[in-house]
Amino acid sequence: CRFEHVGSVHTALETHEATKINEHYDAEGFSLCLSLPEAHFAALAITLRDATRGQVRLIRIDDIAIDS
Repeated sequence: CRFEHVGSVHTALETHEATKINEHYDAEGFSLCLSLPEAHFAALAITLRDATRGQVRLIRIDDIAIDS
């Protein structure tokens, strides 16, 4: 998301018990990898959408099994 949403995003993460795992900044803005309780996913997605007028997306990344 864009830099203008940093404050709103971090506030939403605290509200929904999300833990930041990784944060990446570039010329376009920033992205986060986080962990949060499954029960909070939908609510966090709605909070982010509303706080940023739909400019932030929350994407679920499921565990990937790696064959050895």
